[in-house]
Amino acid sequence: MVKRFLVSFATVLLLSVDGWGCAAHEPVPVGSTFASLEPELDAYVDAMAVRLARATGRHDVAASPDGAIPVYFLDGMTSVRPDTGEVVEDCGNTLWRSQDGVFVSVEIRIDPTPAPNCPPIQVTLLHEGMHGLAPDAAHADRGVFAEAAQGSRVDMPALERVCSSFECLTMTVE
Repeated sequence: MVKRFLVSFATVLLLSVDGWGCAAHEPVPVGSTFASLEPELDAYVDAMAVRLARATGRHDVAASPDGAIPVYFLDGMTSVRPDTGEVVEDCGNTLWRSQDGVFVSVEIRIDPTPAPNCPPIQVTLLHEGMHGLAPDAAHADRGVFAEAAQGSRVDMPALERVCSSFECLTMTVE
């Protein structure tokens, strides 16, 4: 609970000031490492990072206690659909910010009690992990990186979108 409050408080600061730490004016770290803040998420975050590292050929994609992108639970997540204004339940989301025109992921939030139409947590986390690597990548038309994730494997539509803004060394589907 305390970690989640601190991360959320830090996010508010990050989203409201330019830079990582107002006094230091250091750049926000570009993340390819993920840090689980919930013991119940540790195995999921580890598996997601291994899958994304294999798919992108990037060995710096990893799970680490000191990871640049914290991952945690947030119950009762909702968002507003921009096209209709309708409030919908979220399965998970990735917060990001823009720094000097570059999109940088700040944190990933997963709903521990998702809506009935949500995929399993490991699929939601894989989808959000892709946003973590490439926050400015548009959703794919189909597959695990579609707006409503379809399937559970890293597929070519997902890799095409992610690798369009994240420097992949390979594009390996599962």
